[in-house]
Amino acid sequence: MPIRELSRDQWGAFFATFTNDHSGSLVSLGVDGRQPKHDLVDMEARVLPLREIAADLKDKESTIVISLGLSSDKLLRHAIPSVSHVRVTQSEDGSDSALAIESMNGQTTTLNLEMRVSSKF
Repeated sequence: MPIRELSRDQWGAFFATFTNDHSGSLVSLGVDGRQPKHDLVDMEARVLPLREIAADLKDKESTIVISLGLSSDKLLRHAIPSVSHVRVTQSEDGSDSALAIESMNGQTTTLNLEMRVSSKF
């Protein structure tokens, strides 16, 4: 599966398009490196609908926020500060299948697309 790295100047537009294309898709979210002495992935969320991914790049910020869930009052928001790398994995047909977002501290958040449900919220 092809993996491509996005430059920082592409993040805002990419996440806007990604959100538009995949809002409502069921995703799983994992965080690796939270406990440096363990090499297991710490799962944050499994099979929740994607609401939004946004990049905060103003004032030299490099924070990405992933929002998951069905309703506004029950959203899981996962903020990734000090992002250094964003990589997208595509399936053989060229569609997005996963994102890897790496912080400067080496922690990697992985978002896997499971299936498309509905983009209506």
